[in-house]
Amino acid sequence: MRSTEQDPPGPQSIAPPRAIPDPLSERELQVLALLADGRPNREISLLLSISEGTVKTHLKHIFSKLGARNRTEAAIIARSSALGGR
Repeated sequence: MRSTEQDPPGPQSIAPPRAIPDPLSERELQVLALLADGRPNREISLLLSISEGTVKTHLKHIFSKLGARNRTEAAIIARSSALGGR
């Protein structure tokens, strides 16, 4: 007998990694790798010797290019497509 509740999505419903139409710059890749490691903006700025405002600008570009809505989505995309240097 079949349940009337919907089953949770299975592996077949997870979208495969998508191609990125606009490639990330070298600096954006560096920022993304640090973001994927869970580093906050301030720490990213100190490690890369750039301002926090510049980190935020890079993140806006990264989110746009990856189609991510937030840091978590960007990190997931980076890890699943090996963009984060891992």
